[in-house]
Amino acid sequence: MRPPRDTSSDVPMIKSFIPLLVFSVVSLSAFAASPYEWGDELTFSIKREGSPKHPFLQIFPDADNLEAGEAEVLSDVKSGRGKSKLYPAEDARPGLIVVFRSLAFMPTESGEDYEAIFEGEFNAVKFKVPRKDMEALFAGETIDLSIKSTTRRGFVVVAYTVESETELRMRLEGEDLLIFRACGKTTMKKEGIRKSTTCVGPRVMENPKKKDAILYRGVPGKLAGLDILPEK
Repeated sequence: MRPPRDTSSDVPMIKSFIPLLVFSVVSLSAFAASPYEWGDELTFSIKREGSPKHPFLQIFPDADNLEAGEAEVLSDVKSGRGKSKLYPAEDARPGLIVVFRSLAFMPTESGEDYEAIFEGEFNAVKFKVPRKDMEALFAGETIDLSIKSTTRRGFVVVAYTVESETELRMRLEGEDLLIFRACGKTTMKKEGIRKSTTCVGPRVMENPKKKDAILYRGVPGKLAGLDILPEK
């Protein structure tokens, strides 16, 4: 008959393993922790990761290949907007740059929902954020935030309409807002007495070279106070 196995040496092994498990759980919780909670106002200055400068997307990167009418619409809109002071060299090239300056999340008066203000270089957009997205953001989850805007400028015999859509994939981590992907698309329309011309830009996307790497970082800051475009 085989004698019973001595299990006394197993106890220290189990005891030594428990602290490792506890340490792993605490470390993961601390990594995802955020000091923000529902009802807080959050304002971030957006920077390219590893750089002190605000990031931008190059809209209409194939501007050299546009047809004459489309190129004219793009040129008119660009002239009416004004020259970039943040990126003069890049703005002087064909196409159009859209700068990401800052993003703020503010609770509504009722406290039940959130609105956001997204600032570029020349103006800002104010929009409502779906409650489920804000709840997920506060919970430390990654969300895709969609930002849409429409700008209209009218003159004596011609009017311009610019529709833009930007999508940012983001997550709160600590005090910062981490952005992992940026997409943008812009459509411009010129309406004259005799004809209308529409210039549709491609969907431009910027991803980091490494999957899940940080593309932009929002650090606590203040809004620049730019004019907010009228809501549609």
